[in-house]
Amino acid sequence: MNLLAHFDQFAAQNPAQDTKAKALREKALEFLKSHGLPTRKDEEWKYTSLKVLNDETFFPATDEQASHETLTAVKALLNPDFINIVFYNGILNQTLSSLEELPAGVEFKEAPEIRTQDFKNAFDALNAAYFHRNYVLNVAAGTSVDKVVNIVFYSSLEGGPALMIHPRLTLTTGARSSLKLLESYYGQAEARYFVNAHVEVDVGASAKLVAVRLQNESARAVNVGRTTFTLGKAAQLHNLVFSTGALLSRHDLEVALPKAEASAIVDGVYLAKGQQHVDNTTLIDHQVGGCTTSQHYKGILADRSRGVFNGKVIIRHGALKANSEQLNNNLLLSREAEADSQPQLEVYADDVKAGHGSTVGQINREELFYLESRAISPEVAVPMLSFGYASELIYKIENEDLQNWLNKELHGAFRGVQVAME
Repeated sequence: MNLLAHFDQFAAQNPAQDTKAKALREKALEFLKSHGLPTRKDEEWKYTSLKVLNDETFFPATDEQASHETLTAVKALLNPDFINIVFYNGILNQTLSSLEELPAGVEFKEAPEIRTQDFKNAFDALNAAYFHRNYVLNVAAGTSVDKVVNIVFYSSLEGGPALMIHPRLTLTTGARSSLKLLESYYGQAEARYFVNAHVEVDVGASAKLVAVRLQNESARAVNVGRTTFTLGKAAQLHNLVFSTGALLSRHDLEVALPKAEASAIVDGVYLAKGQQHVDNTTLIDHQVGGCTTSQHYKGILADRSRGVFNGKVIIRHGALKANSEQLNNNLLLSREAEADSQPQLEVYADDVKAGHGSTVGQINREELFYLESRAISPEVAVPMLSFGYASELIYKIENEDLQNWLNKELHGAFRGVQVAME
């Protein structure tokens, strides 16, 4: 496996800190050697090829400091109204971070170990094998954080050619706490690199969490990530996955509801152009009754891009009064764009409400004609209509600062979109 070509060098420079970490690393290597990367023969990967990772050798990122030019570029991506925690090639950058703005009751620290010991696929094992630093954000019970906390991962090739970075973050929000989290992925323009992030989130009883994952990587990058949420009793989660960058991106999202009265809104917006490939795979697990979830992913696909949505909702035995909705909509701006959608329900309980659906279509011709009749060209009208279609999910977020920031990102993503309507 090419991704392990320089592992021995990495391990020599970053030895396991204790026997527990060493055992985890050995377990991860054994998994990788026996399983390898997923292929299209695997059911959950049949629409997504990982050929780009097999064809190139990626080097583990080092602790090399960013240049002044790079720091300036990263600073331009930061919102001064947010509390920014910035990572450069996976390493915390104290200069750009505003950790001093974290209020009382919020702790951000480096932890020596990780909690997850089981691997669902090779990317989990890769993250564990190359585990170097685990960062933890804890919000104490009853703490309300007014500002958006923006955790920024920026990747650059200054540390060497074709880098790979394996970030790991653990977030815990205590009972009755409130937090708005933005998890952002950016990179050096036109750089080839591979980011493989793992984020674990525990939402305490009656806590409220708004969590947005923004992925706007280099057009030649590969971004693979797994995010897991576990909700406490009466916890409220509003999650939005927002993807506009990377040549190849894949995000696995899991939401577990093991306690009653929990609720989750799980939304996604993705815009792909050129030959971009974006894959969103989700699992919502109703383990007990009395929980409510809704899921809505919207994609806009231009040129020869491809969007994949594979969403599964499980309502387990005994999960009475569960309520779950799932919908995936795709808007094609080109005859060569492709959307693959697999909404799935597995219901093992009675007295539940569950539904799912999927649509694939083009711009509404009547709406387009209306704008053209008012001297708005198709080159302007199509992005305008597409923006309105996608921004619906952004405006569901009950925070104006996040709405404005994401709308700015969406406007930027539409630049250069080629419309190829017949």
